[in-house]
Amino acid sequence: MVESEACQTMGLFLGNNMSDEEIEKIKKVYAGKISEPIIATIIGIPPYLNLVINILNGSFENLLLIVLFSGFGMIFSTIMWTRFIFHNMEYRNQKEKYLSNPDSYEW
Repeated sequence: MVESEACQTMGLFLGNNMSDEEIEKIKKVYAGKISEPIIATIIGIPPYLNLVINILNGSFENLLLIVLFSGFGMIFSTIMWTRFIFHNMEYRNQKEKYLSNPDSYEW
């Protein structure tokens, strides 16, 4: 089997499709989906924008309720984005671990 220098440093062999399939398996388990934090952001931003608009207009009715909802929305969005980032970091680590030595990778 012919091996180029770039493939050798990454632990890939030319003509071996098995590693692509196995990398996809790793991706399914570890990689985060971008749709989850985007949806969380879309859900979390409107209460915050409502708070800003009410403060700018000088309308302070129900301010406590709006602050609670906006705080919850921002915390929820932050948690979802942090979770997404950590999942993708774990995916990269597992992928590098697999590519460094596919035979000794623990499934």
